Amino acid sequence: MHRLYDKADKLDREIIGAAIEVHRHKGPGLIESIYERCMRRELELRSIPATTQKIGPRRIQRPCFEEPLRFDIPIDDCLPVEVKAV
Repeated sequence: MHRLYDKADKLDREIIGAAIEVHRHKGPGLIESIYERCMRRELELRSIPATTQKIGPRRIQRPCFEEPLRFDIPIDDCLPVEVKAV
């Protein structure tokens, strides 16, 4: 297994827990940018390194995309998180 997959695998439960905590406190019905800010704060409280709106590689195997991929919250350079509000 690639080392980044292993790293992401160790973080996934923490990140899911952080997302559940944000939803528990904020509830449904807010816009995506608010959830994104709250999620970044929750990750910070849990000492999980995350950045905001990072542009990813254009080529992920096939096909090659014309526009760069933009991830909402890239975590520790191994796990992109896409925040959605439905």
